[in-house]
Amino acid sequence: LDPRTVPAPMRTTSATARAYFDSISAPHKAFVTIPGGHLVEFANPARFLQGLLQVVLPYIDCER
Repeated sequence: LDPRTVPAPMRTTSATARAYFDSISAPHKAFVTIPGGHLVEFANPARFLQGLLQVVLPYIDCER
């Protein structure tokens, strides 16, 4: 996906996203940047999956 084709209201800069992330208090959180722009889960699915496996999976209770 080309970020230039995404309408401006749908674009968020990394700095804006990071500022919002920093304002959130949570027991576990990680700010992960992935090349690919908006809708990175489609633009870079392998890296998106890698991020989920490395950052999210350790906190999933598979025994439930």
